[in-house]
Amino acid sequence: MRTNPNQFLNQQYVNSSRLDTRIRLHKIYSTNRIDWHEWVFDNIQFADESNIIEFGCGSGYLWTENLMKIRENWCITLTDFSKGMVSQ
Repeated sequence: MRTNPNQFLNQQYVNSSRLDTRIRLHKIYSTNRIDWHEWVFDNIQFADESNIIEFGCGSGYLWTENLMKIRENWCITLTDFSKGMVSQ
């Protein structure tokens, strides 16, 4: 069975509500002591001056959850196939 990418964009990812629900479930039931977004961010080695592009950023939680760690001299571009996700 082949997945229809348009179905995902038009149903699953038309906006961030379903992703938000999954993230909320993970926050409630996760046994990890560290938030996933914090862990990922802390394990990426960014240069002091960085040009960063994230493909498939969803609603940008990696960045909003680590807002205090973002340096002023970084240029960050976020992109996703779902316009609804990016607009969030």
